[in-house]
Amino acid sequence: MAFGTYWYVTLSVIVGAAATIFSLFRLINKYYVPPLWNKKTCLLRSGIIIVLIFLILFGIKGKFSFHGRSLSSMTAQKLGNAKMTDIALNGVFSSFESLRRYKKRDLLFSEQEALAFVSMQTLTENESAPLSDYPLWQQSKTSSGKSKLNAVIIFLESWDMQYIQTQPDITPSFHKILQNGVLYERFYSAGKRSLLGVTASFFSIPYVWGLLYLNSGLEKYNFPRWAVSLQEAGWQTIFLQSDYHLSEKAANWTKYLGFEQFYGKEDIPVSHDYPSFHKGFDLEAADFFVQRLNNMQKPFVAVFYTSSTHSPYTAVLSKEHMPFTQPRNQCEEYYNRLNYADAALGAFFRQVEKEKWFKNTVFFILPDHRAIFHNNKLQEGQTPYDSFLVVYAPFIQSPPRRHNGGRTGRFASFRF
Repeated sequence: MAFGTYWYVTLSVIVGAAATIFSLFRLINKYYVPPLWNKKTCLLRSGIIIVLIFLILFGIKGKFSFHGRSLSSMTAQKLGNAKMTDIALNGVFSSFESLRRYKKRDLLFSEQEALAFVSMQTLTENESAPLSDYPLWQQSKTSSGKSKLNAVIIFLESWDMQYIQTQPDITPSFHKILQNGVLYERFYSAGKRSLLGVTASFFSIPYVWGLLYLNSGLEKYNFPRWAVSLQEAGWQTIFLQSDYHLSEKAANWTKYLGFEQFYGKEDIPVSHDYPSFHKGFDLEAADFFVQRLNNMQKPFVAVFYTSSTHSPYTAVLSKEHMPFTQPRNQCEEYYNRLNYADAALGAFFRQVEKEKWFKNTVFFILPDHRAIFHNNKLQEGQTPYDSFLVVYAPFIQSPPRRHNGGRTGRFASFRF
């Protein structure tokens, strides 16, 4: 890894270390005269040593990397191999991270008591837990494995049902899907950040404040790899996001999860004239996604992560999809983005409905979290984590309906 993908980081460290050592020796040779030490000289040397220590510590953390993101254990996951990842994580970096993240916690239950409690609360009569030490990893007892459906999971960045219902004409494509889909109204997001939703979806672990999540250290533990498990069961896997590869280190954690194919903004041909905004491109991404799905072996499980409704909302992505030509506030700017994202969603389904594999595919549509902007007032009875899930499979599921889901709801946890 040091001499492969991140060769430029290795080269920079070598050149920087050589220059630092050379400069240090020059300073020592120039100023080090034992009999003539004075206060000013001592202060100068002390300052140089402090600066060097500061630079070394930041170098260990990777703050000087060219890709603009500090190094983390997830960076090494790009290798996609647990043994190579352990080798790539050097001892100094790992020790530094462990000390930085160490927190003393008071345990209310023993490990066995906690496992038994979770198993009792989450397992149903129709499910079993193959791993006794990981009860959240569950399988259906009735799964025969003879006929496998395709599955497409669409994560909608910051879609908020409160605003969708207030202005239904903004999202006509989404409402058309609702007419033939199953809507779970009392559904909850795992937090206010995308990675918290990803953690809940692919690890079956709702985020609890103070605990680790994906891209913050959770990947250091030996959890079952979601996409790897699917491949072992016979599914092909693909992940596409309409954002850059390094956004939230997605290229790394999708490799960690075991996705066979990953695509980002760098891989998507862009035909529209977009402003200088690093997110978006959902229209082109939807078209590109359909092309990739048509080339997949069946059955497959595919994930599409949109990004055009990510804040800030000031940049205009498309004048063709701009119901508020002169937005007066952030809410109307958000509606413009939502209208564009809805157009991309509609374009995607218009294409896939023509494909042969459509009749054998289940679509899961859900937001990662609610919209976040100033003056976002909640209606009475709402929480910051209210969300929704739409299951769309008109040739497979029963007639369209709505589910209340009870008071507790469920986090997005996909099991096949």
